[in-house]
Amino acid sequence: MPLWKWYNAQEVKPYLLVNASLYEGSRPIGTIIEGGQMVQNAGNGFGFGIMPDGTAAFGDPWRGWRDYITGYYGIVQNGKAVPQPDYDPDVFNTTRPRIAIGQTADGICIATHGGAKIRDFAAHCVDEGLISCANLDGGGSRFLIIDRVLYHDSARTPYNAIAEYLDKIREEEETVRGVETKKQPTPISESELDNELIK
Repeated sequence: MPLWKWYNAQEVKPYLLVNASLYEGSRPIGTIIEGGQMVQNAGNGFGFGIMPDGTAAFGDPWRGWRDYITGYYGIVQNGKAVPQPDYDPDVFNTTRPRIAIGQTADGICIATHGGAKIRDFAAHCVDEGLISCANLDGGGSRFLIIDRVLYHDSARTPYNAIAEYLDKIREEEETVRGVETKKQPTPISESELDNELIK
């Protein structure tokens, strides 16, 4: 089902929801690990995942992940744009909306662009300070909700998605201490959001 339908059906809604792996037919592209089990082995790659202790990180598929996806492809590694592969020109050489999950010195973020070839998107991510970045399924599949605000919608049904849930215990403790824990959502236009990092 489209992600917006899944999101609306959840009693506890994630703070962030973004579509993830590119797919072909009913199968994802890349290496996928779910619950510590490899469900698809593409042999190599660079991507984003969650370690058994809940830590989010980037790397190759062989680090003992709890959940993991390779980007198609890992466009930034060690703060440098990765050379574009010489295959799949329809994906890489076409100007289309882009979305990726990345990491800056401050933590995990989402990067978007309103229309770029993949090499230009990678260069943009480096310019914005990303150290690591895994390209997700852009174009008409791009979907993003943050704090109940829909920024990018898609009617497509993705193979998988990345969701972030707030720490309810920490929120309750901070509320007791009188600390505001959640920013109020500030809707912005697509033109304002595109080409920006969301932290």
